[in-house]
Parts: sequence; C-alpha cells; structure tokens
Amino acid sequence: MESTTGMAPARTACTASTRQWPSITRPRRSPKRARTASSGCRRPWRGSGWAGGGEEASASARSSARALPRPTPTLAPATATVEIVAAIPKSASRRPNRSFSSTLNPCPPCTGRVSVARRHGQGRASTVSSGGMALLDVILGYDCNLACDYCTITPEMRRRALSTRRVLDALKSAVAEGFDRVSFTGGEPTIRTDLLGLVRAARQVGYRDIKVQSNGLLFAHRPNLERLVEAGATTFHVSIHTHLREPYEALVRRAGTYDAMVAGLGHVAAAGLDPVAEVILKADTLPRLPDAIRWLEARGVRRADLWLVSLTDGNRDAIASLPRMTRAAEVMAEAFDVGDALGVTLRSLHLPPCLLGAYADRAHDPAAERVRVLTPDDLFDLEGSKLTPQVHVPACEGCADRARCRGVRPDYLEVYGDAEIAAVRGAPSSVQPTRLAVLS
Repeated sequence: MESTTGMAPARTACTASTRQWPSITRPRRSPKRARTASSGCRRPWRGSGWAGGGEEASASARSSARALPRPTPTLAPATATVEIVAAIPKSASRRPNRSFSSTLNPCPPCTGRVSVARRHGQGRASTVSSGGMALLDVILGYDCNLACDYCTITPEMRRRALSTRRVLDALKSAVAEGFDRVSFTGGEPTIRTDLLGLVRAARQVGYRDIKVQSNGLLFAHRPNLERLVEAGATTFHVSIHTHLREPYEALVRRAGTYDAMVAGLGHVAAAGLDPVAEVILKADTLPRLPDAIRWLEARGVRRADLWLVSLTDGNRDAIASLPRMTRAAEVMAEAFDVGDALGVTLRSLHLPPCLLGAYADRAHDPAAERVRVLTPDDLFDLEGSKLTPQVHVPACEGCADRARCRGVRPDYLEVYGDAEIAAVRGAPSSVQPTRLAVLS
C-alpha cells in the first residue's frame, strides 16, 4: 500500500532490470562461510545466478539495467545439493540463517488479542482483535529499484526492513488467528532475496491467497514470474500510474524502464493471473486516466484501483501534485464509462461516495476488509493508518453513505478544506485550508 513524491533518494538497492533474483537456495558450506553469507557480506558471489532477460526482455530494458548499479546478492546460486534457508537482509538480524523447515511448526494457541504499541502515525496504544481480519499486509521494507516522484518514503526510511524471522513469525501467528490472505509489498518486494521463500512459507502455513504487489519490472523476465507462481503466489498487483513512455520514465525517474514494465505486466496478464493495475492519480497524470484504461484493456488487464496521491512523509511538500477531488471525480466518471464499455472494473479508494455521484458504488474502502499491516516500524489496523481517510467533517452529518464512508484524508483537508463536500451536501463549509497550494 501503500503501502506516494517529490523526493530523490540518493541510491536504490537493486537495478531496475529484468535480471533474475538470486536463488534463495544455496549449497552447504563450512560454518565460517555460512556465517559470512548470513551476515550480509558485501563481497559479490561469483556466478550469482542473476540472469539477463534474454528473449523475454526488450533491448532497451537490458541497456537500462547495465547503466544502473549491479545488486550485491547475499546468497549463492542453487546447486544440485541444497537446503532451503531464510535470507536475512543485511539491515536485519545478524543471527545465522535457519532453515524454513525448522520455522514452520504450528504456533502455540493464541491468547486472542495482539497488543500493538501504537497505531501508525497516531502514537496511541491500541489492540488488534483476533479472528475478525482476513488480510495480513506485509511491508517487507521501504527500499525500491525506482525513485517515483510521488513516493512518500524518505531516504532514511529506505534503510529499514523487516527481518526474515520477523515475517515468518508474523505469518504463523496471523494464520493461527484466522487470517487466510497475505500481501507482500514494500517498497519493492521483488528486490528481496528471500521473497520466494516467504511465499513458500505462506503457502505451507495455510494462506489461501498470496499477493505480490510490485512495479513489475522483474516480471519482464518471465521465469521470475513463473518461480513466484510455483512458490505459491496467486494474486498480482502491478503499479502503472501512467501508460505513456516519457511520462512514465519521468515519474519513476529511471530511464529505460518503460519497456520492462510493459513486458512484465503483459506476462502477468498472459499467464491468466488477472492482474490488478494500481494507478496513483496526480495532477499531471489525472487527465490521461481514460486513455490509460483503454491501454490497460488492450494488454489484458481487467481490474484497476485508483488512488489519490498522498501528501505525507517524503511527499508532504508536493502540494501542487494533489488534484481537487471534484476534478478527479469528473475524470473518473469518464474513466468509469470507458471501463464499463470495455469490461474493466475500476475502484476509487480515496474519494468519498458523495463526490462520485452516480458512481458512488465504485467507492472502495480497503479498511472495511479488516486488514492488519506489518511494517518495519509497527503493527497496526489499516483503519488507523494515516494513508486512510479518517475525518468526517460537519457537512457529513445525516449523509446516507456515512456508515460506509470513512471521510477525507487529513492531508487533503489541510490543502483544500471541506468546501467541496459542503457544496454537494448543501451545508456551510467549516474546515478551512491550513496550507497554501502552489500556483503554477
């Protein structure tokens, strides 16, 4: 979800390439060599197992990969004699790796409630009740192989990641409480050398739906996608945001990545995996939304989620990128019509139903599905996230949609106030902007 802008990280941890992940398996070694590998040694492994995209990737994508820093895998390639291990990221625990087989024992009976130190961005104590949630959303880390101009992740946040052990423990305890779906996201989850192992672990402990949310670049090399599916991944969300070459590469700030994105998305669709396109709506991308839906349909995509750009953390100062909700609703209405004609299902995740008018039924509240989110910093209920609409203004009183609407995000009200909602409700405006929008 997310885990969205305006910041330029100093580096990225992996290339925006079509090369294959390092294998999560390795040959047996002496204890000394094993400890070096598990502690994140930065000495490159010879014959690391990263392969070029071959016929599955475009020449321009491979050229871009050569221009970017080469990743430093922490594990050796698979051989005939292997043991499955948990690849500990260098930013995580330095304890020796343990085999997955030793970590998948059923967890002891749960006490019924999980204490959470604080809700994300709210700083207050809370609890998460067991048994009522379906989805465990795991943000593996904040690092990425792109540098999108809308990203909320700060350079300091990029250094933080969950350890493999922490994820495995969360998978076991959550499934014991009744969770049956899990999502792996980031940052970019495909740059994690332990991703395949985590997907396998999720399948082994009983998750029926295993989602990977990715920018899709590494799926341009089809074997990467095939390995994930074989490991147990069932659902794929691919971040698109805009469908034209130059705007896309300007947005992600990585030249030569457009072809890899298109190839990766095409492979997911061609495999019959029914991908969901994730589209961030910004002031500059919003006008192209109807055409983007046509473009997606032509490539076999039948579902898309529409998100309003967020002004938090690393993107807090990109005020000009946030479109007014009334303008977004106008363009989305056209996009909904295009989608209906082409058989593409669209959902709006940040606009309240009252502003969608005849398309109010397209409003979707992810928090209504009762999602628990695990990040490198916290464990919280999605409804407590600062990325989720949280504010009902006085004009919302008496609205027929109040029970299913979570209101408006605080970062939006800071810029535009509640005038749009007040107008559609026929009520006086009572929340004034506290931040000045940048005039272009």
